[in-house]
Amino acid sequence: MLAYVTPGHRGNEKTFRILGVSEPLCVGIVVLILAIVLWPHLSNAQSSSPQKPPLIKPEDLANEWFIRLNELDDWYISYDGKEENQKVVDRFLELYADDAFHQVGPSATQIGPVIFHGKDAIRKWADDFSKKYVALNYRIEYKTRKEKPLQPFYAIQFPWGGTGASTQFEAIFTNRDDRRQYVVPGAVFFMFDESGKIDNVRLYLLQNEAVEIA
Repeated sequence: MLAYVTPGHRGNEKTFRILGVSEPLCVGIVVLILAIVLWPHLSNAQSSSPQKPPLIKPEDLANEWFIRLNELDDWYISYDGKEENQKVVDRFLELYADDAFHQVGPSATQIGPVIFHGKDAIRKWADDFSKKYVALNYRIEYKTRKEKPLQPFYAIQFPWGGTGASTQFEAIFTNRDDRRQYVVPGAVFFMFDESGKIDNVRLYLLQNEAVEIA
C-alpha cells in the first residue's frame, strides 16, 4: 500500500500522519534512512582513526641480524691507510635499542660470559669483530624432513610485549691476520622490544667443536 505524509496539528504541536503504514514500520523506515545517510560519515571516521602498525615477525628481525653481521667484513682500507668500517658498524648498530645487551662467550684471555651493555659498548664489539675476520658467513642450519628443507627459527610473543627468536647456525669465518678459516656450530637467542629493536641477544659458539677448513 502506498503511503503519504500529511501535516497536522495537535494543540501547539505539529504532527505528521503516515497513512496506511503502522507506527513500528514507520520507525523502521526512519532508522533505515538515517543509516543510509550517516553510513559514509561513520566509515570515514573509522578509516581516519589511528591504525596499529603491522606485527613485525621476530624471525624476520633475526634474519636481518645475520645479514648485517655478515656485512661487517664488507669494508676497505683507504689510500691513507685508514680502516673504513664505520658504515657497516653503524648499519649493524641500527638493529639495537639504546639500552640493549649483547652477550658473547669469552675470548682466549677471558673467563665466563662477556656482556656489552648499551650502543657504545656494542659498537666496540662490532668494530673489533669487523676488523678481526674476513669472509664472514654465519648461516642458519637447514633441517629436512620428508624431503622438505627449512631454516627454522623458534619464535615467541612475550606477555609483557615484544617478541623473541632463536635458531642454530654455522659460523664460517677467516682470521684476517693469518687467513686460517674455520667452521663453528652455534646458537643465538634474541629478545626484541615492541618496535622491533634488539633488547637482548645471547650468542653461543661451540669453540670445542670448531673445525679448520683446509
